[in-house]
Amino acid sequence: SDKFASETLCDRSVTRYLSGESLLRCFGASIHSADGAYMSNLLGVGAFPYIALLQVKGGSGGEVENVSMELLLKMEGAALLHLGPQHFLAYIQTCIHAHRNVLAEAESRRLQREEEARLREEQDREYHETLEADRRREAERQAQEERIVEEERRR
Repeated sequence: SDKFASETLCDRSVTRYLSGESLLRCFGASIHSADGAYMSNLLGVGAFPYIALLQVKGGSGGEVENVSMELLLKMEGAALLHLGPQHFLAYIQTCIHAHRNVLAEAESRRLQREEEARLREEQDREYHETLEADRRREAERQAQEERIVEEERRR
């Protein structure tokens, strides 16, 4: 696994592609960590190293409710150790190319949901600011009325 990580995943052409591909979000973890153990169990990993391309569907802004994943590509075990960076990259690129339209559409929907959530938050913030300003004005109006009444009593 260390050999695969250092010779393939850390290869300049692989890292350049993975970091430059807008439809990809990379995640890596040790199975000795909570996240790594969870994902290993979730994906039913049988051998290491293990690579999966997942399409995450649903959820937005960190929500985990209504999230599902579709496995687009899985590679695991000793075969990965004998796969050079260029062949590994070819598998990834072929999978991305085959699913590009679906992935781009999903990314577009995700961005739209995030924008809608941002707009709702902004509208809520503006509403509460307006409500607070109205409360302050009403309190000032009542205070002014009370001063006027108090002044009239003194006369």
